[in-house]
Formats: sequence, structure tokens, C-alpha cells
Amino acid sequence: WYSGILSSPWKGSTATFTYTVTAPGLPGCTSTGTVTVNICRLTAPNTTANVCADGTVDICLPITATAACGTITCANVSLSAVTGGGTVAVSPSCGVACAAPGCCVRYNATGSTGSTATFTYTVTSPAIAGCTATGTVTVNISRLTATNATATVCANGTVDICLPITA
Repeated sequence: WYSGILSSPWKGSTATFTYTVTAPGLPGCTSTGTVTVNICRLTAPNTTANVCADGTVDICLPITATAACGTITCANVSLSAVTGGGTVAVSPSCGVACAAPGCCVRYNATGSTGSTATFTYTVTSPAIAGCTATGTVTVNISRLTATNATATVCANGTVDICLPITA
């Protein structure tokens, strides 16, 4: 039986150590074993996306995981509420191809109130209880307004018109 903490210095996907057992009172009665520990390294990096106000955008969540974490799918992803308005949900018909084990979500800016919206996503390993990672998605929202304008000109004349566009 072994109890210990496996964290850094192990940077790879496995850690190995050996142990030796000696029988008390029996000189030369020893045995050595090797333990290999498969390490679940799960990351949920922050990411950004851009969308027009009242538009939608498909976003690939850039999840990475070692094999020890198990097979990560969108079922292992939970999404927070959106700060700044709009909605987000896992997208079964994503318009972009996400590299495995990434998951595609669709952000809808309808109802957004500012120039950015944010939400978090948490990925949970299906193989290792309590192994999770959380990332933040920031969506930049472009708001364009083309206001109506009126100009007056003489017949056969010219006029300069400034188009009142706000962004």
C-alpha cells in the first residue's frame, strides 16, 4: 500500500518509481517492484471570439487531455451563465471543426448589453474523479449603427455627405 502526492516534478503523462520489500529476520529475502502512475493532465485554456451584435458565433473550446483522463466529449463540459448578456450552449451542428477533444459551443449575442460577454467552461475527466479544469471565453461584440441621413442639393449640383456610422 502506498500513499503519496504525485504532482510536480512529473511533467509527462506517466510517473514511475520503484520500491523494495525486505522480510525481517530473513537475510537476502527481498523483492523489488515498479509502479507506473498514469497522470491525467487536463487543460481548459482561455479563448476569445468575435461576433456582431445580435449574431451568433461557433467557438471551439481548446481542451487538451492525456489518455489517463479518459475520452473527453462535450458531455464532460459544463458552461456557466453568460456575463454581459446573450446565451451559450453546446452546438450539435457546429460550423467549425474542433480538434479532439475540443468541444464546439454556439454563442448567441442577442440580448447582449456591452462590447464583451464572458462565460466559463469546466471540463471534467470521466476517468479520474475530481480531475477538472476551467477556462474563460471572452466574446468581443461589434456594434455598428448606420443612422439615416438627409442632404439637400441644387439640381445638377454636388454635395458632400458625411455618413453617420458608429461602431
